[in-house]
Amino acid sequence: MAITSIIDGDKLGAYQSGLSVTMGSIAGPASYASGGFVADIETDLGITEANIVGPVTVANDSGYIAIWSAVNNKVYVFAVGAVTQLAATTDLSGVTFYLTVHHSAG
Repeated sequence: MAITSIIDGDKLGAYQSGLSVTMGSIAGPASYASGGFVADIETDLGITEANIVGPVTVANDSGYIAIWSAVNNKVYVFAVGAVTQLAATTDLSGVTFYLTVHHSAG
């Protein structure tokens, strides 16, 4: 799966001179694997880890909590109130995850 760009490099405003925000979406997998699913920001959106400023936020419209890991370019998904990830083989194919990346242009 690849991240599809929604907004590419929209300026945040003068108070954040030189910073941009890029948004993308990625479909959830039909069978979630323990350890997350791949969301490679550098390959798919062209933003290197060194240029990311602050956390990458991951939202969805299905009530899951999701986080992106820069260590292995994966999205980890949790049920609300759960301490552990979703069970392996959970079907997330109907869920779209939206990533927001604040970054420098460099």
